[in-house]
Amino acid sequence: MIKLLPIGKYDYALFPIMDRVVEIDDYGNEFTQYIYKKEVIEVADEILAVIRKTKKFENGQVVDMTQDEIGYQQLLRDKQGASEEIEKLEQLLNDTDYKAFKYIDGEVKENEWQAIKAQRKNSRARIRELKHLIASLF
Repeated sequence: MIKLLPIGKYDYALFPIMDRVVEIDDYGNEFTQYIYKKEVIEVADEILAVIRKTKKFENGQVVDMTQDEIGYQQLLRDKQGASEEIEKLEQLLNDTDYKAFKYIDGEVKENEWQAIKAQRKNSRARIRELKHLIASLF
């Protein structure tokens, strides 16, 4: 038995599993622990191409993806990246909502509020751009 593990941003290696040990923790829960050999087996170029989304498995064989398939996979990754950025920006807006109320109540200084206001404005503009990008992808 082997396990594919990342060893870099785009590099993976297969690690052979020497042994599988089933243990029980202090609360009676069973869990499996794998013991790996220290040497690394090089991953074939075909496997790396599949991981990098330029090849695919089809009928038990590794075959090249068409340019359309590669493009579609890139669109999916772009959409996912844009969606994740939107979530982060919306969280930033949510996290600074209370400062608007503090500003109204006079608890936040004008210069501090202007910085927050500019950041929120930029975040909303970026969210609109990303939503437009997502809509144009499909």
